Amino acid sequence: MCQNAPLEITISNSGGSPMENIVVTVEFTTESGADCGVRYVPGTANGGNESDISDLGKPVFEMPDLAAGESKVLCLEVFAPCSAGVCIDNAELFKNVISLNSSNCNEEVSTLPYEIRTARLVITNISNTFMKGSQGD
Repeated sequence: MCQNAPLEITISNSGGSPMENIVVTVEFTTESGADCGVRYVPGTANGGNESDISDLGKPVFEMPDLAAGESKVLCLEVFAPCSAGVCIDNAELFKNVISLNSSNCNEEVSTLPYEIRTARLVITNISNTFMKGSQGD
């Protein structure tokens, strides 16, 4: 939270013909569909080109063609803003919905739900609020 994290997507062509005009869309969302502000960091795509980043919560990338049996990796950075803390406090489970469209393939997969963790200290109880001590303790 409040920082970037890497995301790697491997695209494999297990078919017998080339995949052409490959477009990958990544939607950063939650199990409940809440908008928690998780977004793509512009300019960080490696292995593909930004095609439409007008919605950083659902960016679109173009990938090079894949020959039969070939794989390529799309790497990008994702930012979880500090304001996502509200979603974390509400026990939201995050997920990425990845859509792939090409000349011979249309697929959509969702990642397994995951937590975004924070190191924030949460005090849930204070007892014995009177303390004793002497100078130097």
